Order: sequence, then C-alpha cells, then structure tokens
Amino acid sequence: MRTSHNYRALDYESGSLIQSYRRKAKLTQHQLAELIGINKRSVLNWEAGSSYPQIHHLRQLITIFLERGCFNIREEQTEAQFLWEKATGSKKEIKEAFDPAWFNSLLKEQTQTDLQHPYWSLTVFRLSISTIIRPRRVSSRRARPIWVVSSRSKKSWL
Repeated sequence: MRTSHNYRALDYESGSLIQSYRRKAKLTQHQLAELIGINKRSVLNWEAGSSYPQIHHLRQLITIFLERGCFNIREEQTEAQFLWEKATGSKKEIKEAFDPAWFNSLLKEQTQTDLQHPYWSLTVFRLSISTIIRPRRVSSRRARPIWVVSSRSKKSWL
C-alpha cells in the first residue's frame, strides 16, 4: 500500500530575510518570540519557510526591527515593505497591503523617541571622545610610536 505525501514548497527567501534581520537585531529565536508574545517554534517555522507570520505579528516584527536599527538609514520604508511583501506574498489567503501611513507614523515616533532619550546625547559625546587617535609603542626597544585608533579612555601603550 503506497501513500503519497503532498509536501509544500518551502519559501526560503522570506525565511532567510526574517532570519537576517533577527541576527542584525542580535536576538535569538527565543528572545524574538518573547518580544512578540508567541512560541519559539513559530519563529523557527517562519525562518524555515514552512509558515508565515500573521499580519499583526508581522507588524510587531517590523516594529522590533525598526527599534533595533536593522533597516538601513533612509531605506527603512523600502526594506520594511520588501519584508512585508515577501512574508505575505506567498500566502493563499487574502493578503493585506503594506500601509505606508502606518510605517511613517512608526518611523516618526521612533525618531522622536531616539532624540528625546537622555542617553542619546551621552552616546554621541562618548563616541566623539572614545575614538581618539593616540600614539602607542610596540615595545620599549622601538623608538617611534605607531598611531592606532583607541577606544579606551586612558592611555595604554603596547
């Protein structure tokens, strides 16, 4: 007695896209699942291409990726729309179109939050001070110093 299995084709493109953004966000599958409020297995299935996120989960994914700076600067909407189309394009059910007004409000809210955060000004100040070029000696026998970029606040010689 033979049984035939109907295997669905896996959509690796949308899965690898979700996985690459998750890695840019420096999140594990478990951490991403906790942020969204779903099971870790769902994230695993999305990345494997065996299932797709629901619309409300996809909105949460895009929000998380935007907050974590995964999208390229000034290309946020294009990349978010591409992710949306890949994650909903292969669904057989009626798909919802990407809403640019929703994303623009999300982007505007995110930029206002970033600029109002007190850590933002300290981070810019620390970055400008922490990357000072300093001379370092390679050894005590060597007379001429070598210039390297240092991220340390105090002098350290090699």
